[in-house]
Amino acid sequence: MKVPQSLSFLSPYVEGDNPIRLTQGLVVGVVVTMILGFHYGGWNLGSTTEKMANEARQQERVATLAPICVANFQKAASTDKGLIVALQKADSWNREDNLMKAGWVTFPGGKEPDRDVANACVEKLMELHPAPSTP
Repeated sequence: MKVPQSLSFLSPYVEGDNPIRLTQGLVVGVVVTMILGFHYGGWNLGSTTEKMANEARQQERVATLAPICVANFQKAASTDKGLIVALQKADSWNREDNLMKAGWVTFPGGKEPDRDVANACVEKLMELHPAPSTP
């Protein structure tokens, strides 16, 4: 194979058996670069990046909406003391469902209640109003 004058430094690598070695070196170099890039370099596939963005979006949504749920619940609980007592008496695994059924985590523009927001709201409410301990 004739090498152009501008690439004359490659002529020893593309003559004889050297093209095979050159190709093997390129393939190994590409594979090693990909392994290092994905493993240590922080490279991601588009699907992974999209998944991470969706998770971050959901975390931001929960961080924004949970305090609103807590504030609305406490405002309503100031007039109806039974709300807090009912929430405290509910089973811990069922509290989110109670908030969802009551509509505390369905926000304007949303069609369905958000379980993650309900969970964060219950956690904060239980910190603010811990259930009375039974002897």
